[in-house]
Amino acid sequence: MASQKIGKRVQWRLTSSEGISFPFDGVPFLCVGTVNYQCHQGDDIDLKTKMKRQEDRDKNENHDHTFRKRRKHYQPSKKLGQCPSQIIMSRVLKFPDYKVVVGPNGGKPQRKMREAAASLKADLQAGTKLAIIDQFAIKLPNINSHKFHTTEGE
Repeated sequence: MASQKIGKRVQWRLTSSEGISFPFDGVPFLCVGTVNYQCHQGDDIDLKTKMKRQEDRDKNENHDHTFRKRRKHYQPSKKLGQCPSQIIMSRVLKFPDYKVVVGPNGGKPQRKMREAAASLKADLQAGTKLAIIDQFAIKLPNINSHKFHTTEGE
């Protein structure tokens, strides 16, 4: 577990601007990662890289010994518009052995949370075997969120 590259920050709740949230339940967790999958008709996220590569290729074309074969692209892109639809997926690892009990009035015991987080970090550094709950949260878009292209028959 300690050899894997995951987030180092022990969290108790997570709310993001994308709409994915893990509410406070007394169990600490580490956020492994968040991935955004965009519609294939959406914005070209690699456009800057492609333009830079094309400029480098055109700049080097005037030199001797440039024997790179290039295909002619008659249609540079199949993108029809800027479809905003996307799928957002987050993954967290929860550690139920370090659960902190919430008081009867619903208040968070800050000191116990700090102690549990410090203990969890120490055990992760030591490579101790821990009980882990692997959780995923996925936000799926509505079919009506697709814009500038049809979705029937796809």
